[in-house]
Amino acid sequence: MLARIAVGTQFNYQNSAWKIESVQDDEIQVAQQFTDARAALKVDELLKLFESGSLSFTRRLTAVEQAGQTDDLAIMPEEEQKRLLYKHAYVDYAHEARATSTRREIEVVIAKVSARIKDRTPPSVRTVQRWLEIYRAYDYNLYALRDRHRHKGNRRERMPAYLDELIDRAIHEVYLTRERNSVQQVCDWLADELTKKGLQDSFFFKQQNPCNAVYRRIKKLQQTDPYGVCVAREGKQVADHLFAYRKPVDQVTHILERVEIDHTKLDMFVVSEQGIPLGRPWLTFAIDVYSRMIVGFYVSFTPPSLDAVIQTLKHTILSKSYIKQLYPFIKNDWPAFGAPVLIVVDNGLEFKSIGFHELCKLLNIKENHCPVLAPAMKGAIERTFRSINQGLLKEMPGSTQGPDNPLIKCLQGFNPRKHAVLTLPTLLALIHVWVVDIYHTKAHRGAMDVPLERWRRSAKVTDILMPPSIAELKKMFGKVAQRKLTKSYIEFNNVSYSSQELVHLSHRLHHHRIDPTVKFKYDPQDLNEIQVWDQFNQVYLTAYSTTPDYTTGLTEWQHKAHRRYVRRFMKEQVNQVTLMQARATIAHLVQQEMGKLGKISTKQQIARLANLRQPDYAFEFETSTEVNMAPDPSPSESVATSAPVVAEVEEYLDWGDDEDDLEDLNDE
Repeated sequence: MLARIAVGTQFNYQNSAWKIESVQDDEIQVAQQFTDARAALKVDELLKLFESGSLSFTRRLTAVEQAGQTDDLAIMPEEEQKRLLYKHAYVDYAHEARATSTRREIEVVIAKVSARIKDRTPPSVRTVQRWLEIYRAYDYNLYALRDRHRHKGNRRERMPAYLDELIDRAIHEVYLTRERNSVQQVCDWLADELTKKGLQDSFFFKQQNPCNAVYRRIKKLQQTDPYGVCVAREGKQVADHLFAYRKPVDQVTHILERVEIDHTKLDMFVVSEQGIPLGRPWLTFAIDVYSRMIVGFYVSFTPPSLDAVIQTLKHTILSKSYIKQLYPFIKNDWPAFGAPVLIVVDNGLEFKSIGFHELCKLLNIKENHCPVLAPAMKGAIERTFRSINQGLLKEMPGSTQGPDNPLIKCLQGFNPRKHAVLTLPTLLALIHVWVVDIYHTKAHRGAMDVPLERWRRSAKVTDILMPPSIAELKKMFGKVAQRKLTKSYIEFNNVSYSSQELVHLSHRLHHHRIDPTVKFKYDPQDLNEIQVWDQFNQVYLTAYSTTPDYTTGLTEWQHKAHRRYVRRFMKEQVNQVTLMQARATIAHLVQQEMGKLGKISTKQQIARLANLRQPDYAFEFETSTEVNMAPDPSPSESVATSAPVVAEVEEYLDWGDDEDDLEDLNDE
């Protein structure tokens, strides 16, 4: 409420209490309380001190303000608002008319105000006098007139002291425990204790029931200290998660300023070409927070790993021009490309690895690791996972969601493996269609815009960062290892690599008598070549496998499996010949197992041996970059190249141009 510059007004200045004693024209006489100090100052000087914040007026606090609460007319119940304004109408008129508290003047006030507001039952003279006294005592504070019915009555428990202590003990020993006992169990414990003391008859049946006090105290405890109750019953970790301050996410102003990456296991069973269920694949997503555009993803049967993160970053940075070649039925473009400025991830081992930190340094990407148990700090990616599972996969054959009610699932014998028909190539096509033609083209509630249009507008005014070349990007994404360089080759995990440049490097190291141990990078998805660091010229040298028949298209995980097979089953020494024999044998066994039923965990291992994963579109389809230099293929040829995938996709995506169906699939 407002303060008056008048006699009797109090204010604080430099931690001292002052009071206005007189006001004459523009000069004010003030006196310091509890001392004899006095001073004179102008009204303008007083206002300057007030505006600078060094002077503040004081007033008498209402009961609500003394309790540390705030009065606000807008949030009061409607009946309480009317009652407060009703009182104010009488006291405000009396104040404006400068009426005293005499009976005659108050009667005039009541008559005029009741006639003006059409009050058929006006208050008594004594009531208005009391209202006016309160109004003036609190410096004309409207909220001082507020009814205080909730403060009336005796609020103390009427029971003996020992019973009061026993109830407190029951609450702390029974209710506030990790067993999370109910209130009724607290009452039962209290009844047992009273029975042991021989006091059950006197208190439970002749006087008040102590259980009522138990209910009241627990309810009050839950209202006054909910965090403490949660710590006692749920544990500190849960309490910190539920009551922690949620720091707002920093606002982003352009695309690729903040990209969130995370993994999820899709709610969908995938089958082999023979129709055998292989299990649920893992999906790694990267989403741009500013536009809500999905900038990259990776699907495989490999659990969350650094390799999945690397493949997702590759897909994020490079263009998506392969879409028109592989999926001609997709209508829209996917213009997302470029290196992000900041990556937001959780605390998975792959994100804490040295390889991930080095990769971010090479790409000049900043890292932000969310706190443990704080998914809200990367809410954009978490919400997208829910969108793809509910908006795309839930109605597909093989979905693990099925009926929402678990009881119905049990009664119906719900088994998604029996209904799974989607192969991995078909699933990839479906995800591309959903991302490009549905998710990106519908208004997003979080961004309050269409992701595709928001990206395009921001791309016009944003400098998008790219690596110098594809060759440099390959080197950046490679894993680092070191081995000794012989005169002509490097042996790495029983595979030899050599080249003419490598021979020259070996001669220089030998000539200068330098340790022949060299560092190199390799692609875990293709062990056919490595990049060896030349410390003399400060460049990478390419060395190729001496057994390309074995290493072409070979992944590091497959190679490790071959080595284990040679040692465990062939009982022979690991070398180039035995590794090639093992690869041929395992390939034959994989083809046999693909057509047999078995455990899902075994089938997922078989899928990894068969290298069933999302292809590396940028490097495995490099010929697509020359499409613009050659004549465009005819429509029939373009469709024919993707005919099997197109037929399967159209079987499950019979959307056509029906906007309603698209809206149902996009819950954003």
